[in-house]
Formats: sequence, C-alpha cells, structure tokens
Amino acid sequence: MGYFLGAALAACVLPAAALDWQVNLEAALEQAAGQGKAVLVFFTGSDWCVYCRELEGKVLATPEFAEYAGPRFVCVEMDLPHKPLLSPGQLEYNRGVAKRYGVTGYPTLLVLDAAGGLAGGFIGGKPELPYVREMLDTALQNVQDLPRLQQLQGQERVRALHNLYRTFKQLEKLGRANEYRKLLLEADTENVTGIHDELKAHRLLEDYRTRLRAAADPDAELQIIAAGLADCTYPEVRVELLNRKVQIMQARVQTMDDLMAMKEVMLESARQIPEHAPAMVDSVEAVFRDPQGLLELIKSQRKGN
Repeated sequence: MGYFLGAALAACVLPAAALDWQVNLEAALEQAAGQGKAVLVFFTGSDWCVYCRELEGKVLATPEFAEYAGPRFVCVEMDLPHKPLLSPGQLEYNRGVAKRYGVTGYPTLLVLDAAGGLAGGFIGGKPELPYVREMLDTALQNVQDLPRLQQLQGQERVRALHNLYRTFKQLEKLGRANEYRKLLLEADTENVTGIHDELKAHRLLEDYRTRLRAAADPDAELQIIAAGLADCTYPEVRVELLNRKVQIMQARVQTMDDLMAMKEVMLESARQIPEHAPAMVDSVEAVFRDPQGLLELIKSQRKGN
C-alpha cells in the first residue's frame, strides 16, 4: 500500500516526458490510427528560421506542451535546413511532405487526422502556449467533426462549420476556406457566428480597394478614405483604409508635426481590433522611439527613391 501511494505521489511531481518527434509521416499516421490520436507536424527551418526556433524554444520543447500534446498527438518534425544537417534522402522526403500540404511559410504547425487529412493548425511564429493550445484544440475538434459533418444538424452543424471556416481562414494559403464559408452562410441563417456581417465587410473592402485603385491621385484617395472612415464601422475595412492613409502621409512627411500626425493614424489603426490592440500599439510606439531619427530615415529613403 505504501509503495503504491509513493508511486502515485511521484507521478504527480515528475515532469512530463519529452515528446518523441518522429521524422516519417507515414509511420506517424499508422501509429496515430492505432492509438486513436491525431498527428501534429512541425515544419521548420532549424538553422535559418528565427521564428521557428522561438516557437520551439518557448512552446514546443517545454514540459507544459509535452504534457498537453503527449496524450493527443503523434508528433512529427519536418525540418528544411539550409545547411547539410540531414541526409539527402531525409531532406528530399521533408520537401515532398511540405509540397504535399502546400507549405511555403515557416514555421507551420499542422494537425492531421489519422488518414492524413488536414484538420487545422497555423502558419507563422506565435510563441505563446495558450494561443497554440487554442489552435490545436480547435483542430482536434475538427478531427472529430469532419467525418460526421453531413449528419450534423442545427446549431451543432453551425458550430462545426464555424470552427472549420476559422481554421482554414487561418490557413488561407492552403485553401478550402471559401468552401466552408459558403456552407456556413447557408447553415447560419440567424447570423449567430457573424458570418453574414463578415461577408458584407469583405464585399465593402473589395469595393473600397477598387475605388482607391481608380482614384486619380493621392488627394482623391484621401477623400475616399475620409468618407469611408466616416461611414464604415467594420474594423478590418477601417484598418485597411487607415493603413493606406499612413502610406500617403509617409510619402509626404516633411516636419515633426507631419510625423506625429502619421503616428496618430497608425495608433488609430492599431486600436481597431481590441484583441490585438495592445501588441499593435506597442509596435507603433517602438517604431517612434526615436522620432527625429525616424524622420531623417523616411526623408533619406524618399530621396533615394
């Protein structure tokens, strides 16, 4: 009795075992099928991709991630280094897997079902464990929903389609987002997910893009932008209009007052989407840490062009 109690207590305090990152996708898929897991594939450039190393060091190599991922995934690393770190055969294999899934950006983290079907993930460096877990949890739900999607009805179908749409919108370069958006528009007749508002915003954004391209000069663009900002409440549309305004202002900056006016527009753009606002505002403030130096840089670049 004492032995078993001691073992149980030890299990509570021992760190999670490190993840076993495999290098053969087919073997991982076979293992996942046998264990009832999904497959997690990490596409990385270990000797050149700073964001890959950051994601690995801050998330994927941590005990907390091992504890989360171990029971849920068979993990695979597809490294594409510039230096000869792998055998020629392994490097060619990794390139083939990347091509198969349309991976061109690094890092990319993909979740596959046991048949190799894409169920989720994300592209780019996002080295925060809560974000990674959120993306992977959604992908795991997609693994469950995809085989029974045709049988789902009502709000359960809306939920599943919304998850799938958000997933493939994140993975837009890999396709399929439009397919699930169309299905979601048909299923969500009451606009519970806001998909109909999103479609309106998308159409409005395309209209503004067309009008700005057709404008006679930057002053005409600024008039279109001012009218759009007065009329439009969709954050994604406002961000694009404000960013175009910043580009026009940057091309005309001459004085410190001009520069500070441009900063205010950049801050307004940064605050449009609340969940991203703190990080975006910090980025703007970092850019303007040395206003005089920034002003000189902008003016010198303009002369160079």
